[in-house]
Amino acid sequence: VAEPVVLAAAEGVDPDRYGWTAFKDDSNADNLIGAYNALVAGIGDTAESINISNYELTVTEMGTVMEAVLSDYPEYFWVGTKSGNGINYYSYTVGAVDSDTVTNVKPTYNTHKEDQAAVKNEADQLLAGLPYGSDYETALEIHDRLAEHVTYGTDPDDQNIYSALVTGTTVCAGYARAYQYLLNQVGIKAWYISGTSDDPASGESVGHAWNVIYLDDAKAWYYV
Repeated sequence: VAEPVVLAAAEGVDPDRYGWTAFKDDSNADNLIGAYNALVAGIGDTAESINISNYELTVTEMGTVMEAVLSDYPEYFWVGTKSGNGINYYSYTVGAVDSDTVTNVKPTYNTHKEDQAAVKNEADQLLAGLPYGSDYETALEIHDRLAEHVTYGTDPDDQNIYSALVTGTTVCAGYARAYQYLLNQVGIKAWYISGTSDDPASGESVGHAWNVIYLDDAKAWYYV
């Protein structure tokens, strides 16, 4: 594995979960962070409906907040089910017929919240006996163990960590969320990124997911 490429110096960078850094300087920060907190708490409790009417977010703003929550919390692997060619993560209601202000969010849950022990067991095994060393050495070892543990392929849960850790078959989203989750368990900050990448075989731009991680001893962020 090649030496990582430095993304940015850590000076002034908040190493908390990405949602905070994305929203804290926004002009609507109080509402965005308030809704973020409500969604984090509600999904953690598997709430059927989460009231965010106090935060007066537009449909677009709410979608951004939900994306931040799901990107920040790989441990919420019980959110989202495959539907056709996409993933159904949530639905929402607005205050009135012609309103663009979201009042409630209804997450879509799969069947896996009961499987937290199975996920923890697999994670513990992957993290067992890590050699003492730098953050880079730790991150590299976890990376290599995960790569050995997982086979690339589609799975009903291939957008979450259950597929990567328990079934051992997943795609880029499952890899990236699982790596984020494992690094977080050992105190290394990791963020999930989704976007597009050029397929080296065809040159076609395709959907992809990866990570950016913070190595404290290097005082810098790196793409993985």
